[in-house]
This record gives sequence, structure tokens and C-alpha cells, in this order.
Amino acid sequence: MRNYRGPDADDPLVFDSLQLHRQPGASQRLRRDIPVASSWRNDVSRVALGEAIPVDFLLESAHDGILVAAQCRVDFEADCVRCLTPTTWQDDMSVQQFYAYPEHTNEGEAESDVAEIQGDLLDFRDAFRDAVVLALPLTPACSDDCLGLCSKCGFVMAKDPQHKHDVIDPRWSELAKFADQDRPAQGE
Repeated sequence: MRNYRGPDADDPLVFDSLQLHRQPGASQRLRRDIPVASSWRNDVSRVALGEAIPVDFLLESAHDGILVAAQCRVDFEADCVRCLTPTTWQDDMSVQQFYAYPEHTNEGEAESDVAEIQGDLLDFRDAFRDAVVLALPLTPACSDDCLGLCSKCGFVMAKDPQHKHDVIDPRWSELAKFADQDRPAQGE
């Protein structure tokens, strides 16, 4: 088992609280490129791997802690759940997390509402990852009006919306034979 020693100060999602000098009202704007992790996915959607995500951060100091706010645009990709066509899209995201100074943490605070500053570091990794993964749709579609696949043969209905199969109720199939006998053969 790996020994956890706290946040890595070199990680782009970890911030040094000493930059704000514990002065309420002090703020700092940062822009960092966040590498995409292959684990940012669900069963049907994923964050597009490749380029890092440029994220704008605003760190604001308060009397009892520091608020970290992040804004970015994320590229997603998936296979349409209706027609299986690969699709991509972008979504704007905003993420906020408040980090309380150790002497200001309350026993009654919900864990997701307030995080504690670890030493002098603010570890924003979990908050950012959770926000990205929760933004992934569970039923991605290539368009709102996607017709999906033909239930009989798997044909992509977007290619020909008029696609259909002549289906005869099996109870009437014997009568269809008589209709075929009455038709004149071609060339008659």
C-alpha cells in the first residue's frame, strides 16, 4: 500500500495558501493547464484525451479560509446511445471549493461543503475531478432528434428516415401467399 503524504505542491491543482498572506479580501488570479486523466470517464462518455485543459482560477481569501473558483471549457467525446455514431462536444464548467483554516473548521460542516487546508496547501484535485466526471452525460446523443437504429436490421435511421420493413403479421402470412398468386408475372 502506498503511503499518502498529502498533496503534491508541484501538481497544477494544488495551491499554496501563503500567496494570499491570510489577508481577508486578498485575491489571486491564475491560469494553469490541467492534464487530462484517463479516469475522467463514465461507462459511455469521457473527457477527450490529448491537450491539457486551460483553467482560469480565482483564489479569494476570507477571515476563515480561502475560496477557490475555477472556470474552463472541457472537450467531451462519446458514442451516441441511439445510433452509435462517435460524437464530440464542449461544455463550460465552473467549480468552487471553500478551504477552511484548521482553526476555523466546524464539526457540523458537511464534508463536501468545506475542505481543510493541509499544511499550507489547498488540494483542488478531488473537487475538480468530481465536477468533470459529474458533467459527463449518462445518455449522450449525437443530436436531440437522433432517430437511432432500425430495430429490425440495425440501419442508421439518419441516413434514410423513410427506411422501413414490410412486416406481415404472422397470423396473416398464409393469406399473403394467395395475394402473390393473383399478381401477374412480369412480362405478361
